[in-house]
Amino acid sequence: MKNVIKMIDTAILEIPISRSAILNAKRFSPIIEDWLLDQFGYRSFKNNPTAEDKQKWGYCPRLTLYKRGAILVLKLEFSVTKMFNRADDNVNEIGDDDFGGVVSRLRDVVEGMGVFLTIEQIEQADPQVYHPAKNIILSDCYNPTFVIGELKKVDISRKFDIDCKQYRNGGEVLQLYSNLHSLCLYDKQRDDKKSVKRAVEKDRPAFIQRSLFEEQLLRKVEILRMEARLRKKKMLEIFEKVGYMNPKPTFKDIFSRDLSRKILQYYWRYFFEDDAFLFDARNNPTKILNMVCAKYEGKKIGLDKTLAIACLVICGKDEDGMTGVRNIIEFHRPKNNWSKTKKWLDDFKADYDKANLYGFVKDIETQLDEFKPFRIEKTD
Repeated sequence: MKNVIKMIDTAILEIPISRSAILNAKRFSPIIEDWLLDQFGYRSFKNNPTAEDKQKWGYCPRLTLYKRGAILVLKLEFSVTKMFNRADDNVNEIGDDDFGGVVSRLRDVVEGMGVFLTIEQIEQADPQVYHPAKNIILSDCYNPTFVIGELKKVDISRKFDIDCKQYRNGGEVLQLYSNLHSLCLYDKQRDDKKSVKRAVEKDRPAFIQRSLFEEQLLRKVEILRMEARLRKKKMLEIFEKVGYMNPKPTFKDIFSRDLSRKILQYYWRYFFEDDAFLFDARNNPTKILNMVCAKYEGKKIGLDKTLAIACLVICGKDEDGMTGVRNIIEFHRPKNNWSKTKKWLDDFKADYDKANLYGFVKDIETQLDEFKPFRIEKTD
């Protein structure tokens, strides 16, 4: 098997260019004319792939030319995976060794769309948006819908909005987002079968054509897609938090297995690790009470607090999770401080025994740690 690892899903790059790099001004809307470029101020010109482009190249980026005074900047928006693979392939994963192939093909396609770029320009492009991603293969009959249903129970900071949707044809998506970054988890295979308008991944063909071999293999696996989505300002902040100190990263810099792994691990810990007790397979109220009592056996803690902690755990494992518990308490006890209330769980969560957690937790943590490839081997 080729050494391939899904690192980046979507990238938006900006590259300063000269007028001479525009090979076909008619490709843009509005059509680029010299008098437009000679004007002061701001102007943008779109260059989206045509049906002929898609027929010739398969997959093409979306191009936008920005005129900022006398400066011209080309923005390229594309799926890195489909740029390297084929237009209908958004499952197979790529890795560090594929960077040259991605850059080379991107240069050729962009030139076919009317703009000349060098290899060095693309390698040194300024990333504005960066989506590190990983396909998590679930074991032991777990499916993404169940996993997402459990993950959404954690206590999410008010800094983030929560969007959890279910679809008529099955599948579910969980998005934890703010203006600058988000974490998205969804059922990869069911998302592929939705219409483009309703799918999480918009940048794909309306219908994904797969070989019989691929379909038979994919029926045997359940894939949870984990994808972080970062805009430039937040990107640099997260880079620093994972130990990547580079104030001016390039496209070549972010095309990194190690960087993508660290970022996804950071988001997993940030959102889910602290509330791992919610993923304990013991859901029976009396078993939870017994678990809490056993945790505090021999310690100086009153029965009232023991019962209160057990109640918080039981309610937190309900469908609406800890967010639902917080909303109820804040509604009925507005003077109560939720931060102080949930501190009752701090001792309970300390040194928490993870032996009884659902198996999907190990699937996610192990695969994020190893970052091993998932790829469908083609048959002759």
